[in-house]
Amino acid sequence: MKGQIRAKIRIKNAGISMLISFTLSNFLSFNAAESISLKAGAVRTKKEHLNVVEKPPLELLKFSAIYGANGAGKSNLVKAMYLLRTFVRTGRLLHGAADSWCKIDAKNKERPSSFEIEFFLDGAIFVYGIEVTLSAGKIEREWLFRRNVNKKVFLFKKEQRDSPCVLGKDFERIENVKALATVFAQSSAPFLFNINNNTQALFATTPQVQVLRNVHQWFERGIEITFPDRPLSETTLLTDTDSIREFERLLLYFGTGIDGIKSVEVTLSKVMETLNIFERASLQAQIEVARQFHNRQNKEIWSAAVRNRNNVYTVKIGDDGNVQTRELKFVHNYADQGVAFERGDESDGTARLFDLLEVLVSKQSKTYVIDEISRCLHPSLTINFIEKYLSLARERQVQLLVTTHEFRLMDMKKMRRDEFWVCERRNDFSSKIRSLEESKIRIDKSLSDASETPELGGVELIERRDRRR
Repeated sequence: MKGQIRAKIRIKNAGISMLISFTLSNFLSFNAAESISLKAGAVRTKKEHLNVVEKPPLELLKFSAIYGANGAGKSNLVKAMYLLRTFVRTGRLLHGAADSWCKIDAKNKERPSSFEIEFFLDGAIFVYGIEVTLSAGKIEREWLFRRNVNKKVFLFKKEQRDSPCVLGKDFERIENVKALATVFAQSSAPFLFNINNNTQALFATTPQVQVLRNVHQWFERGIEITFPDRPLSETTLLTDTDSIREFERLLLYFGTGIDGIKSVEVTLSKVMETLNIFERASLQAQIEVARQFHNRQNKEIWSAAVRNRNNVYTVKIGDDGNVQTRELKFVHNYADQGVAFERGDESDGTARLFDLLEVLVSKQSKTYVIDEISRCLHPSLTINFIEKYLSLARERQVQLLVTTHEFRLMDMKKMRRDEFWVCERRNDFSSKIRSLEESKIRIDKSLSDASETPELGGVELIERRDRRR
């Protein structure tokens, strides 16, 4: 039919990564195992909202939103994903993780917390999981397998505390991998971290294990998890001229009053003044490593962004090997004259929007998880942002999972019912999560009066009304 939107975007497998599901238990308000899935449901409309893989057959949502009352557990779900990602990337649990077990049952302190994530990467489905007793910082179990149509193919699995990983048939005859499984048996870091960070030339000498590097890099590059007080991290966009022009177009599109972005040279010392002692040391170390790579004629581009509420700085190694530091300023036109302002002169909403624009500008195949996407944004701006994202995502293999209270997103003329999840509190105050597609919540009633739908966050309004009685 003429003018009809293309129903499905079928994608090639190479270089594609997407989140499929996440399951957790015994973490903060989550007691029993709960799961969220980005697999498409039975909804037949808005097929352009799907990433469709032909082999293995897979339909995954490009967008999903989690609703719920304050304290229902929405942010705790995001924190669990962040804990898992950080643990795999750094080998260390987050500060405060030892006290993050579910307090509903005192016995949970000695029970393991479980985190399992399923994702699609380069033509295959992988499932990685770990069980860790948070109060003791001890890993009880760890596993990685590839999911085929009717079976699981284990790559490795740790079955009890301090035991070596049992290797799958792909690796069981590789002697140096077997030796490493024994060496890392009692480590407090995940095996997936250790084999990627504490080995010498393993992947160069043993290409059969490249899949373990690919999986580890998915946690580094394939998924981005952020909270209201943190920007997204693809800093190369802020040093790329074409990307900056796209940032400018979007800031103008969203009506921020910003007509352009100006890059002004500053000294490295000025940038360093904005950092604490640990951040300064980290940035300096990154600069030194980047210089070493440059001296070896390595062609990889290194850059970093340093942001606070008042300033946005970029740091990179130039072609001559010297450090280049610049500040990004925002240009407003007054009486036909461009006036440059620092980030601190912009509204909280504009600053927040600028931090989110990576989702719209990046061309990477990536999953973005954003807690409280509506924070500081006008309700209409939140809706416009999601609509713009879905428009751009038609031609991109990306995903966006958010938590929000913005009910007006639930416009079934524009959205799919399976794109929405509800986080609720049980009678014992533990959290559960379920798909709106499976619930009996009436969306039309929710939109007309959110206060009558406590499952979606209106409970506070009802409680206040009851107290007045």
